[in-house]
Amino acid sequence: MLKSLNVKNFAIIEDLTISFMEGMTVLTGETGAGKSLIIDTILLLLGSRADSDMIRYGTDHAVVEGIFTYKNEEIDKLLDKYGISKKDNITIYREIYETSKNVIKINNTSVSLTILKQIAIHLADVHVQNDTFRLFNPDNYLNMINPKNDKKYDKLLNNYLINYASYLEKLKKYNHILKGQKESL
Repeated sequence: MLKSLNVKNFAIIEDLTISFMEGMTVLTGETGAGKSLIIDTILLLLGSRADSDMIRYGTDHAVVEGIFTYKNEEIDKLLDKYGISKKDNITIYREIYETSKNVIKINNTSVSLTILKQIAIHLADVHVQNDTFRLFNPDNYLNMINPKNDKKYDKLLNNYLINYASYLEKLKKYNHILKGQKESL
């Protein structure tokens, strides 16, 4: 869960700090109030590409920092894998420069955008208006329903995958036989 967000010199935002409470947070306001800018900063923390156009006019760099709470073994494994110190929270820090140079740090350790994305996918998910395309992407289906540490589910999924692979192999042979018969006729 995103606990706090600090933003400096991002688009029209000069200096902003937001603390989030547990539960659902809804951003509301008039058109042009800056709701989408808040979402953009959160997306940066989750691995979106930065652009020098995001820097506030008259400054040379922007800073976005977020503190996340987490309880996730996958995150712990990734932190260990990349030599990032483990703490109660994860702090993600991004600096964007006009020169297209970017600084990305997780818990004060410099990381690449790829590493950030690998970790961030387990931290949060942002949904915006008309954001249903993920529901229609088959690559996401199992991630949406996959319960963690459920041996019964894992066994059923494994059996399904084995049977599905067997089915595909038999279907391939069947289609090969049909093709051969058509050619013979």
